[in-house]
Amino acid sequence: MISTLSFASNQAEMSVSFGPVIIGENRLSIEDQDFKIKVKVEDLKIKTKFIKNSVEWIRVNDSLLIPRARIAVWVPADSKRVYLKYLGKSLLFQSVKDRSYTQIYVSLFHPGDIEVHLDGKLAGTISFEATKAESNDKRHLIDYSCARYMLEVTGLDGEYLSVGCRLNRRGDFGDEKPMLEVSWVTPNFILPDGSSPPFITTLVGNYPVKTTLKDKHGVERVVEVKAKIPKNLNRLKTAMGLGPYLFKTQKDDEVIKSDIAAALMIYGNFYIRHLTSIRFFDAVVWEKSLFNNFGTYFAYELGTALDQRFQLTALLGVQALSFRHGENRDIYTRGIYPQGFELVYTHAFGIKNCSLVYGMFLSTSGSEPYKNLWIRMGRSIFWELNYIDWSYEGRRASMWGLSIGFPFLSFL
Repeated sequence: MISTLSFASNQAEMSVSFGPVIIGENRLSIEDQDFKIKVKVEDLKIKTKFIKNSVEWIRVNDSLLIPRARIAVWVPADSKRVYLKYLGKSLLFQSVKDRSYTQIYVSLFHPGDIEVHLDGKLAGTISFEATKAESNDKRHLIDYSCARYMLEVTGLDGEYLSVGCRLNRRGDFGDEKPMLEVSWVTPNFILPDGSSPPFITTLVGNYPVKTTLKDKHGVERVVEVKAKIPKNLNRLKTAMGLGPYLFKTQKDDEVIKSDIAAALMIYGNFYIRHLTSIRFFDAVVWEKSLFNNFGTYFAYELGTALDQRFQLTALLGVQALSFRHGENRDIYTRGIYPQGFELVYTHAFGIKNCSLVYGMFLSTSGSEPYKNLWIRMGRSIFWELNYIDWSYEGRRASMWGLSIGFPFLSFL
């Protein structure tokens, strides 16, 4: 077991306040009155305020959500004499009548101060402090990336907290173990040596990590982070599906229909690296006639949208079809080359680890119509509505129905 907590660099916080950012989903409501602005500047009557409705959640390193807000600052001095320093940047003022004025984004979960400089010297600071609530209700944001690991953080009752997770692989191929990297940030606390969040906690095995934090008044808190992590990581995972289907085959002018036919589905996914995998499936349905549809595809993620909740994946590969019209006929087999995609909505409708998937394969040949459409929803156990239709040289098979899928075997 290895577990550590370390201080992350300021690059993450800086990206929250300056330059292009990735806007995340607002899953934790923050009001202006939840944070206090404290000004400690001598000889200057500085005025500050939060800009109304300016809070945004920014995604950092793909998993951690951090809020930022805009503040306005007025200084009764010539703009040539005054400037601010924040997160390693120097911020200059506009001249507005007889005052200097600026608006800047501040990272609400970063305990660092804004320095006010007058005539090249430090004149004071502007800082932020989150008010304490009676409970954790609506104050702790555990990102969806942590959902499958049942992650818990205790010791920060009533404080704001944001947590994100990333799973890393370690070990040799076929014997890979998981290491969970947990990034977390809380606005009012730092490490005893003064290091600011975000903090990084790595978890190997189901052992907790404990650390001591302190606030600006020196009050200490013991924080515990724990999760449930699998013992092994398999690259090849399979699932099976069963369900009743409507099934029809045709050979020239002869049509055979089955109102209820048995259908068996096999799904496989071989993980290569982040965003890429090799997938395969086999769909077989039989009742009087037989139709088997096997395919293998290289899958790669084309892009994401809406805080990574939607993913578009391209599917490039080949298929093999086996067709038998009637019970005492020869089996006809051929290869085809339809291409397709999947659109995945993760954590659908606010249900953790639940995915809603729409996918389709379409024929690349005008002389051989083929379509395979599916809608799938669930977690490890899922429901799938599927429709397949193929025709070629007087032969035709179509099937559609509802099946239930469940995990089968995992390897490597």
